[in-house]
Amino acid sequence: MKTYHEIFGKLMEKNKITITKKIENENILITSFKRKNNFSRLLLHKIITSKSIDKIKLTNSFKTSETELSKKLNNNYKYVIALG
Repeated sequence: MKTYHEIFGKLMEKNKITITKKIENENILITSFKRKNNFSRLLLHKIITSKSIDKIKLTNSFKTSETELSKKLNNNYKYVIALG
């Protein structure tokens, strides 16, 4: 029997996600966690973005991820999309 992770991984290998043109020119940050098999990281990896959309992988630690995110938020993003 396949695990959810194996099924999700196969699905993600075959598919790419493209950010729609409506938000393409907005200043956007998309976050996930760094852990190798974390679903948010796998999803973030598959998102195709434009120059106005940044991605960041956060450490799975409240203190560390807070610091990482604080540094990145200095860019005044219009939207922040947090995965996971």
